[in-house]
Amino acid sequence: KLACEAMVSSFCYNYNIKGIILRPANVIGSRGRHGLIWDLVHKLKNDKNRLEVLGDGKQTKSFIHISDAVKGILQSIKKHKDDVEIFNIGSEDSIEIINVAKAVCKNMKLPDIEIFTTGGIENGRGWKGDIKSAHLDISKLKNLGWHPKLSSLEAADLTSQEIIDEVI
Repeated sequence: KLACEAMVSSFCYNYNIKGIILRPANVIGSRGRHGLIWDLVHKLKNDKNRLEVLGDGKQTKSFIHISDAVKGILQSIKKHKDDVEIFNIGSEDSIEIINVAKAVCKNMKLPDIEIFTTGGIENGRGWKGDIKSAHLDISKLKNLGWHPKLSSLEAADLTSQEIIDEVI
């Protein structure tokens, strides 16, 4: 990612064009076909008694609904000033993965299901390469007038409802 950002910057400066580099958080929404919420819904579809969560469930992530992400992208295009600008696009908060799992269970009307964690690797991460805690500083884009409407939990809740409605 860093090498790609360097290449974009170099290209923009060498050819005197403007460029925008976007660093999105976990973008989620109804059309997603992989990732945490998609996986949880499909696990619950196959087993309505137990839900496995990778890691210790305490990993914290920032989730942004696609509707907020698109508005952030459009705002970055509209308001950027420098030859090359970098914008983080995410929510204002983060949420523990276990709470995302609970929201999905609630939306599937399985409030009493057993949720268990695998324990994970290296300090509770879900898999090799998983980030234990991720939250972006979105103040630069907020200072240009953009604000996400949904929190991480609200985005996860809405996305799980959207996916459930489509899958079930």
